[in-house]
Order: sequence, then C-alpha cells, then structure tokens
Amino acid sequence: MFVPALAVLAVTIVWSDDASRHRRLDDGLRRVSAAETRLAYFDRGRIAFDEIQADDLHADCPGFVVVAGSAPPFPAHWSRRECDSVDRATLARRLNDEAAQAMRHHAEYSQPRTIHPPGEDPLRISMELIWNEDTGTWGGAVIAMAGTEGVEAAHRRVILLTVLGCAALLALAGLAGHALAGPAMRPVVRALEQQETLLADAAHDLRSPVAALRVLAETAEADPVQRAELLPRTVRLAERMSGIIDGLLTRARLAAGVERFLPQPLRLDQLVEGVLDDHPEAITDLRPTVVSGDPDLLRRAVGNLIDNARRHGHAPGEPARIEVTVADGRVTVADRGPGIHPDVADTLFTRYQSGSGSTGLGLTIARWIADTHGGTLSVTASPQGGAVFVLALPTHPPAARKRRTKARRTRLPTPPTVTKSKEPNT
Repeated sequence: MFVPALAVLAVTIVWSDDASRHRRLDDGLRRVSAAETRLAYFDRGRIAFDEIQADDLHADCPGFVVVAGSAPPFPAHWSRRECDSVDRATLARRLNDEAAQAMRHHAEYSQPRTIHPPGEDPLRISMELIWNEDTGTWGGAVIAMAGTEGVEAAHRRVILLTVLGCAALLALAGLAGHALAGPAMRPVVRALEQQETLLADAAHDLRSPVAALRVLAETAEADPVQRAELLPRTVRLAERMSGIIDGLLTRARLAAGVERFLPQPLRLDQLVEGVLDDHPEAITDLRPTVVSGDPDLLRRAVGNLIDNARRHGHAPGEPARIEVTVADGRVTVADRGPGIHPDVADTLFTRYQSGSGSTGLGLTIARWIADTHGGTLSVTASPQGGAVFVLALPTHPPAARKRRTKARRTRLPTPPTVTKSKEPNT
C-alpha cells in the first residue's frame, strides 16, 4: 500500500511542477504580448512603435517581435534585449507566417503554444493580433517568445530530486519496517520457541515413563500371575507421568508469564527419597532439610540429574554407581563415569550442545528449574572419577520455621490445673 501511494505522490509532484512552470512561462508571455498590443497604434496606415519602444518591457525578457503577417508588409520590429540565441531573420519569417495564418482565419492566437523553428530549440509563443480601426482589418501581430530549455532543465532537476526522495523514503520505510517488525514479531518468535521447548521437554521427560509403562503392560498381559503386583506400579507410573505433564504445563505458563511462581515449604530429603524409589541401586545419604519450592518442578530436576548419572556416569560395560546426598538445601548427585571434559563444561547446560551424544535437555531443564527457584546447578569433577552435580536451593527462612513452631505450640493444650488441686496436702 505504501509503494503505490508513493508512486501516485511522485507522479503528482512531477505533473504539478511541469504544469506550474509552463503556466508561469505562459502567463509571462501573455502579459508581454497583451501589453505591447495595447501600446500599438496606427499613423498614416502604419504601426507606430514610439510607445512600444518607450515601454520597460522593450528592454526586458521575455522578448517579443511585431510582424505584419498578411497585412501590408513592414520590417519586423524586435524588442531591444535579445533573450534567446536565435537567428532573428529566419525566425521572423516563421513568425510572420504564423501571424498570416491567424489573420486569414480571423482568429486571435492568444493561447500560448510551442513551435519548432528549423535548426532552433523549441520556443513557446503567445500571439496577439493588432486591429487597424482605420481600415477595419488586421494590421499586424505582437508575438512574445521564450525558449523552453530553462524550464525543461529545471523540471528535470525536480524529477531527479523526486526520484531520489522516493528512493530515500522507501529506504527509510524499509528500515522503519524492519525496526518495527522486530518488536512486533518478537512475541511470535518467543511463542514458537516456547512451543518448541515444550514439545522437546515433553518428549524428553515422557520417553522413559512411556517405555516403562509399555513394559509393565506387556508383562502383565503375558503373565496374568504378576498382574496384581504390576498394577500398582502401573498406577504409580501413570501418576508420575501426570505429574510430569503438569510440570511441563507449569513451566510453559511460567515462561509465558501467565502464571507466577509460588514456592511452598517442603522437605527436600523426602522429595528426593520419593524420586529414588525408581532407582534402588543409588547410594543415599538423606538428611532432613526444608526448602521453598515447587515439588513437581524439583522432582523433575532431581530425576533428570539421576537419569543423567544413570545414563552417562559409568564405564562401558559396567553398571552405574550413583551417590545421592541431601543436606543444607543441596542435592548432590555423584557418579563414577568418565567425568566432564573441560571443553564440554561450558555448554553442558545448553540444549543440543551437551557434547555427549545426547540432546542435553535434561540438564537444561534442571538448570532452568534451579534458576527459577533462585538456586544454582553446577558440575565439578569427582576425586574418585566421574562428575558431581550440585543442585543448591535456598533453605526455608528460619523465621518462618519459628513462626510455624510457635503456631504449633500455641495449639498444644496446656496442663490442667485441676490435677494439682486434687493432690493431698501434707
């Protein structure tokens, strides 16, 4: 819409400039021809030029000439100042023919027009016929003339400036559109990135539970004797998948800004113990600690760290050895694998750049959860070999624990005084 409007504007500017320049030129020519015609008078049948020669226009531009046309001939009378470089003898013959034709047709050629004399540049002329009242016929014509080269050159400059201005406006419009498109498209790009992140996280977190659920279902179908034992595990696994989906949706809503993160006090050791139910091979040291956080998100973070250690924290052909420690708001997951290469440590928590052949989504999600809780997730090398991941979370404020303790104490019943009143006096 902008380009057609700009094209219409440019055409309007060019057309208006051309029309206005020619109008000004024509108005000047008409003024000269009309003024000199009024000054012409006849003496003894011939035109007298004394008043014309005394007029200021006689020495000004545009120039003019008085010719006989078809009237009794007389020498062409030119204005004093030569405004255009022309061959006056040749041009006088051409203008005399123009005047004669006008007289034959009894027309006043007051309307300016352009003529093209042989070998000369185009000329714009304005003609006024002189009426001889003594004879009742035309007695001559005053023709004002001016070259159009100056007007055309100025008009070409306007065209050039208009084209350059339109090009500059198009460039500015393009830059402005680019600058405005960035903020306008940023929410769309962010929404697409969040959608891609949600799908990738869902695929990552649901891959293992779905595979385990399928194994349980196939085993129960093949062995009816184990159905009673497998059914509770299937239900727990389905509940875990439901929690994972809720966590994914919660993260998506938090990232989109439609939901606020509202942590709550929880026992971190008990939460980790629940996650370790599916990993009995892990060596644990869980000490009571209270933190503020979202239980579903923290389960995902701890589960991703344990799953990462189980997958990559062991030597080829050997079972994984995982040590999990909880104390002072910190969850430490250590393994006995090949460790972390220094070149990989910087990109370990960046999705699709883990450098270990995996997508790195698990550690990326765990880092995001730690940042959301105001904590940190770091990795160091273990002295025994392998990697040590430390998830550090802010502990629950002691003042809050004191308030809860005080509140619980106020709810405790006080010892009745009646008991003392029943003791015998000695």
